[in-house]
Amino acid sequence: PSTLEGIVSADNWSLLSPRGQTALQNLIEGDAGINAQTHVYADWPAAGTDDDGKIRLTEKLADLDASYPGGLTAYLGKARVLLKESADGTNPFSDFEASVPEGENLVYDTLEPDDHTGMTFTEAEQTGLTGIDSVAFVLVAGGLGERLGYSGIKLSLETNLVTNKSYLAMYARYIQAMQRMAHVKTGRKEVRIPLVIMTSGDTDAPTRKLLEDNDNFGFEAGQISIVCQDKVAALKDSMAGLSLGDSRWDVETKPHGHGDVHYLLLREGHIDRWEKE
Repeated sequence: PSTLEGIVSADNWSLLSPRGQTALQNLIEGDAGINAQTHVYADWPAAGTDDDGKIRLTEKLADLDASYPGGLTAYLGKARVLLKESADGTNPFSDFEASVPEGENLVYDTLEPDDHTGMTFTEAEQTGLTGIDSVAFVLVAGGLGERLGYSGIKLSLETNLVTNKSYLAMYARYIQAMQRMAHVKTGRKEVRIPLVIMTSGDTDAPTRKLLEDNDNFGFEAGQISIVCQDKVAALKDSMAGLSLGDSRWDVETKPHGHGDVHYLLLREGHIDRWEKE
């Protein structure tokens, strides 16, 4: 491509897979006039030297390109804006005025109905339970328990020292209780409340093992789905330059935030399936 002339030689270009070529081209074109990523794509040695590294680098760029809505270029562009706003002390909420939102205040230890809803806590709970058959539970579980002084995943933490029941076991029992209530309320014994667990590269395998070792905590086959959170590129400076590892051919990555769960539910088809069901 003409945009790569003088940057990547034809011999080096031919080493790359189609997806690697696309990812590298997107990075170079998105960096035009910014020059924050030249350490990634400039001054490559001639073909025959570090060829495996060049392929590894561009395949990683392709993975990162595919894992973020809008691609790696969109991720880096958004990062530059946020980093600049932070450096400038810009308040993104300066045009808004904080206020206490209106809501419901249900007090469980009184028989008096709420002034706004006209219902007691028990009545409101029973009303809410009429829709429990259409609920799906999503559990965000991408983090480890290191800050708690625990070396395992948080889902395996014990909730108490009497039963030693793990957090995931407790969540499972609550959901199954809701499911039984849905059977009673609707008369439909076939109702199955789905559970989706979002894991990360650190927690995916241990979470699957925890489920396997405990027979899915009583859930039926297919009732639990796992979506693994992708990692995003780590940045080295305020211009959102990609951080490289010990080798110039390795892009460092880091876990993303909990907000990924919305994108993953859509990407993996759960939203569309739930709407149809």
